[in-house]
Amino acid sequence: MTRYGSDFPEPPWTYAPKEVDAWLNGVTKGARVTKLEAFKNEGLHTLENLEIVLDVDAKKTRVNPSSTITQWLQELTGKAKWEAHFEAPAVAELVLKALAAGRYHNVVRLKVDNEAIHNNPNRPKDVKGAIGLLTEASHRTTRCDAIEIEVLDDETGDQPAHVSIKRVLKKGEHAIGVRFVGVVPEADFRAFLSHLSSHLNATFVVAPT
Repeated sequence: MTRYGSDFPEPPWTYAPKEVDAWLNGVTKGARVTKLEAFKNEGLHTLENLEIVLDVDAKKTRVNPSSTITQWLQELTGKAKWEAHFEAPAVAELVLKALAAGRYHNVVRLKVDNEAIHNNPNRPKDVKGAIGLLTEASHRTTRCDAIEIEVLDDETGDQPAHVSIKRVLKKGEHAIGVRFVGVVPEADFRAFLSHLSSHLNATFVVAPT
């Protein structure tokens, strides 16, 4: 049992894509680390300029040229094959709960397919309220391809985390990106990463049969 109340091993102290990728592969098959950048202050146990990018490790689907939808996907992504779709609201809920585990609870901005669902830094939504807005938005749209979220930390309220989630990837884009502005306590990032990985495989990928 780890200090975060999970049977999953804790993430490594060395925050490099190779080490974190190996750790993620040990606990889940839902994603792979494409980029992880951070400046580490050993004395204060904090991280700065922290950014993590994850890609879907999903099954590929072969394109059928006679299908209108597959032709559209081929034009959109520039690929003959593309990664399996996943449900953006479910992934957003997972990331929000992982951020809450790292003491980021106050959702001040929320956009779905470039439509502002919530934008009020003075009256932030908690995670439960933000998930409710995501659910309503996903019922209004037939796509829900992209979600952007800004969440403030609990301690000072001025250290935002910027989240981007994309359902259909264009060339060079990634499925999940989380960028932390300012200083992040290392323990909070470890809690975020542990929660994310321990739930990734169960709710992340919706792969075709």
